[in-house]
Amino acid sequence: MTDERPTPNPPLWLVMMTAAMAGGMGWGIRGQYGHETGAMIAGVLVSLVLVFLFCPGNSSIHVIRAAALGTIAMGFGGSITYGQTIGLTHDGALIGNWEALRWGMLGLAIKGGVWIGFAGLFLGLGLGGKRYRPFEMFLLVLGMLTAVLVGWWLFNSPHDPENKRLPFLYFSDHWKWEPGVEFKSRPEIWGGLWCALLTGILYATLAKGDRLARNLALWGMLGGALGFPIGQALQASHAWNKTQQGKVTVSYDGRKPVSLLELNAKDRTRYDEAREFRLNNPEDAKSMVITWDHQGHNSWWWSIDNIEIDDEQQSLFAENFDSLELGPFSESESGGDGTDWTASTPEGWSMTRGGGHGPTIDHKVIDELQTNNETITEFDGWTFVDPASWNATAGQGRDRFSKGTGVIAIADSDKFNDKSGAKFNASLSTPPIHLTGIQPETLVLRFDSSWRQKKHLMEPITRYFNWWNIMETTFGTVMGAVLGLGLWLNRRRVAVSSEPDVSPLPGWLIGLLLALHVSLLGLVEFSKLEWIDGVYDLGLMMGLIPLVLCVRGRWWPYLQLLPITLLPIAGKTLRAVADPINPSVSWLTYLILPMLIATTIAVWFARQAKPSGEHPLFIRCALLFCVWVYHDLNFAFFSFPWPWEGWGGRHPNASIFFICMLGLSAVALFYNPTERRWQWKAWQRDWD
Repeated sequence: MTDERPTPNPPLWLVMMTAAMAGGMGWGIRGQYGHETGAMIAGVLVSLVLVFLFCPGNSSIHVIRAAALGTIAMGFGGSITYGQTIGLTHDGALIGNWEALRWGMLGLAIKGGVWIGFAGLFLGLGLGGKRYRPFEMFLLVLGMLTAVLVGWWLFNSPHDPENKRLPFLYFSDHWKWEPGVEFKSRPEIWGGLWCALLTGILYATLAKGDRLARNLALWGMLGGALGFPIGQALQASHAWNKTQQGKVTVSYDGRKPVSLLELNAKDRTRYDEAREFRLNNPEDAKSMVITWDHQGHNSWWWSIDNIEIDDEQQSLFAENFDSLELGPFSESESGGDGTDWTASTPEGWSMTRGGGHGPTIDHKVIDELQTNNETITEFDGWTFVDPASWNATAGQGRDRFSKGTGVIAIADSDKFNDKSGAKFNASLSTPPIHLTGIQPETLVLRFDSSWRQKKHLMEPITRYFNWWNIMETTFGTVMGAVLGLGLWLNRRRVAVSSEPDVSPLPGWLIGLLLALHVSLLGLVEFSKLEWIDGVYDLGLMMGLIPLVLCVRGRWWPYLQLLPITLLPIAGKTLRAVADPINPSVSWLTYLILPMLIATTIAVWFARQAKPSGEHPLFIRCALLFCVWVYHDLNFAFFSFPWPWEGWGGRHPNASIFFICMLGLSAVALFYNPTERRWQWKAWQRDWD
């Protein structure tokens, strides 16, 4: 029979906030540990939060089982390769390539959707009230593994990079995106996992009538399809808007240039400024060349005019560009009067385009390679314009350069970036200026300048970000919130069975399979045996034994939620931070004590079970323990980034995880989901 309690109705804000905190913290920590077992951190935190809120007062073993099923399934997507898919959106060579960005984001949505879809499916299996027998689960997983092979063959093959044969839909880097670049081509498996997920959904829907499993799978897909691209959008935005720069240098007799001025995001916008620099010309110098260099993408520009070099007695060099003959803008630009611009430099001057300057290649992966080499000619490097025409075609404050008159020199990376995502890297140099008869250290350079940069409002904080970890934390936050929203909207379908297991699996079988699973898990995570990866590294294969034992074994859900999920994380932490001088302390702190406490909690609560049900305090204790142990292990992995020490890339995420830990601890200790209110001794009611 199913539970006859009233429909659970926790506050939506609390569901979404706590699930987001659990997902953000869990997935952000996952980034340090990776793969299937790392993803289970997010699985256990999100699953425990949701069953705590949606199964109030239900002490059935099936509540604990649902949390364990969600934990196991969150790891299935760890088999997906996604590093190069992320690279399509932010690698240096592809910055400005909008087609690569769109393709990469599509790939992340597809991969994120299937990843979290598995978690939604199996959490729904546990909460929907349908009974799944061990052999039935065994056949279901075998069917899903078969679907992996079929889907891989349909969507992820052929993969023959040596002969340039790739799948029709391929979301990793390859020669079409970066011609001539050598890289390791990654085989993909997302198609196989999608077929496996659809197989599970079809079985739950058609064979079992399990609508909650189906609906939560769909919400999980949505959460993953939104979370991965949204998280990566933050990281890609940072990469696409990295600090740009302007430089003025002087080179004497062809020697190494000496920097006179460096402009970057720290230098505020100055639309109309007179600049002056002492050149400190050395005694033996025969000639010199002054160079203005600008590298940038969007939102920035630099223009100069009225260049003068003199000493205490005479003017040595002057140029205001007014002698240049200007012609009309092309059809792509508007607002000119026919005397608008020229690319021709004054006599003796040189304009040089640097590495990476120009359009990025616009690839169509589905079709044949297409190349778009168009740029905006008027802004292709340093060019010379009438200030009025420049402002008419571009605006945005360009008319504020009042000192620039007649003809001015511009490096407009903002306008150049408008077409083909072009990147700007060009320099403008004077002709060699002879220094015969000039006294040393007497020369002064003067010019008028209009420098515009765009600084992010959060830059004082974001400069410390580890953007990869921020991406993962955001992914987890979004997927947790969406999964929580999906369960809240389907709360009437939560129908956890309250009847005990008719024939739980015998203890000897659970012990035997536990030893087998832990041994294989340890070999996959910590050995260098190549054959083990082919046997047990696929997430679904790794979940076969746990899923089968979870649906009927009484002990397995307890062990899965605590020591089994913790083991690879504690082991990886030990491997990363072990003290070679005093290894026994490291072993005790990072592996032995956490595992001992986790096992003790699991065994003690499993032994407290009565015919009326499991101990109602277990979910609270499991959530509290998991939040603290994974936070603390990750804090050690982060090399203890205390907030009062000098901040670096680890500190922002460590602070976020600490806040999440406190928030989730408060819920576990002081929220009463049955009465839907906060109580100082809410945990004590469950104990009593």
